[in-house]
Amino acid sequence: HPGFASTYALNSHPSGSDTQSRGVGFFVNANTIWDNKYFLDLIYRYEGSSKFGKNKRFAPFWSVGGGWNLHNEKFMKGLPIQLLKLRASVGYLGNINFNPYQALTTYSYSNSLNYGKGTGAVPITIGNPDLKWETRSTFNMGMDMGFWMNRLIVKAEFYYSTTRNMLYLYD
Repeated sequence: HPGFASTYALNSHPSGSDTQSRGVGFFVNANTIWDNKYFLDLIYRYEGSSKFGKNKRFAPFWSVGGGWNLHNEKFMKGLPIQLLKLRASVGYLGNINFNPYQALTTYSYSNSLNYGKGTGAVPITIGNPDLKWETRSTFNMGMDMGFWMNRLIVKAEFYYSTTRNMLYLYD
């Protein structure tokens, strides 16, 4: 790497950085609808990333959602509502929103630390082999209503989310 050279001309020097990471994931997705009234969605994911510590690279994630199209029920016929849907979902998701090498011990090299046989290094981060995924649990429920041949659609939502193991850069 050019940054490892011990001397440079006229107080200048080349530099460089590396930000490679790798990820892999597997998922299963299933959904079904019964009688155009009831629906169910299931998702399961198993993901891995090189950004995490060697002990916590892989994690499972999932979500489940369902709903009921009330407007297709017999007791709803003749009412001025063309759309009435109740729905809910719950899930456990992962997030990778940080630099690639935060789980590894990294060093900064400086030609001001020349010891005759090579450039000196100073640690800038301390590795954590147990650095694990930031996870978020979510819950959502809602209702959709359509009036006047669905020219007016009203949606109501309730959403709750909790984040755990949040990674935050502190300077």
